[in-house]
Amino acid sequence: MRIAVLGAGLTGVLTALELAEAGHDVSLYDRLSRPISAASLACEGKIHLGYVYALDHTRRTAVAMLRGAAAFRPRIERWTGAALFDRSLSEPFLYAVPNDSLLPVEGIRTHFAAVSDALASLDGPMRLAADEGDWEELPRKEFRQTFDPDQVQTVFRTAERAIDTAEMATAMRRALDGSPRIAKCMGCQITRVAQGPRGYDVHFQHDGQPFAEPFDIVVNGLWEHRIQIDATLGLPVTRDVVHRFKCGVFSRAPDVVGAIPNVTFLIGAYGDTVAFPTNAYLSWYPVGLISQEVALRPRVQDPVLSEARVNRIIAETMRNLRRLMPGAAAGLVDDPALWQLKGGFITAWGRTGIEDVGSELHERHAVGVFTQGDYHSIDTGKLTLAPLFAAEACQRILARHGAVQRARR
Repeated sequence: MRIAVLGAGLTGVLTALELAEAGHDVSLYDRLSRPISAASLACEGKIHLGYVYALDHTRRTAVAMLRGAAAFRPRIERWTGAALFDRSLSEPFLYAVPNDSLLPVEGIRTHFAAVSDALASLDGPMRLAADEGDWEELPRKEFRQTFDPDQVQTVFRTAERAIDTAEMATAMRRALDGSPRIAKCMGCQITRVAQGPRGYDVHFQHDGQPFAEPFDIVVNGLWEHRIQIDATLGLPVTRDVVHRFKCGVFSRAPDVVGAIPNVTFLIGAYGDTVAFPTNAYLSWYPVGLISQEVALRPRVQDPVLSEARVNRIIAETMRNLRRLMPGAAAGLVDDPALWQLKGGFITAWGRTGIEDVGSELHERHAVGVFTQGDYHSIDTGKLTLAPLFAAEACQRILARHGAVQRARR
């Protein structure tokens, strides 16, 4: 079977690798020059256990994240080996609650307790997530060493971690290079998918020229363009979609990396900080949000920022984080020479931003693999869910068409 996988983010790469291992010929398309170069790379890399989704009172998002976390390491490790995780995980995250959080502290405590209950109820492979999960609320005298107690109400310590996305991208690209059944079609902008005489025709542009290739099976693993490509095949779009282009800043300066704690502020338009062994990532949502629009696809896919704006993002990110975390000020230096700006789209159902307590962005459970015939569209939702849904798409394809051969690795 000839299979097209659209999008070479983490979801698409994992899908392509598994289908190629089953003996199928796979063409992996992406508009960028190399795989895992956009949203899967330009983020904090958190492997969510559901704590941040406290405004989803159904807890369905938390349960989805726990399922994703359980699948995350084993599904990636089979292609990269254990060494990636041994060297590239962060220390556990703190969750800090500012005074103007969208949810009062008591509601956050209730949600964290519900996550613990969900973890305790897991069995089988999902115990991998349960073994990593639990939390505690820090005494005021302990958290005030880092946080301003006049601006931060309380802080929770969790077992949630992040993975260095740059290290993960390098390891996954190496796995792709070792798979002879995968043709990497980089620099190709997918324009539409149409029903063809033998399956589907994938239309794309390369170097400004239009092309079309026939395939038996198509997996749409695109991110900000996924829904628009679904629509070209005639799949109905019945909900609003919001695209946000968000930037964070990265540094490899040892003095910075050594001083940055692993923190998420919740709930609202705040930010994150995380340190890995060799680099650190920081974001402050209000200044790092470059664009937000409700549309099938964004009008501008690669925003170009002036030097002045880049410097302002760096300065405002540091200033706001220092305000809440004066104890980490040694690492929150607003010298532009220390920081590199990286950004990507966050695409989700909804119309409003996270500053809206009723926004659909505060939940991520209506996601997964959507299938019509031999066309499969994967709504990843969050990086945490990418391995889980990539595996589900492959299972559907292999259940219908089988494995051509089981290649030896």
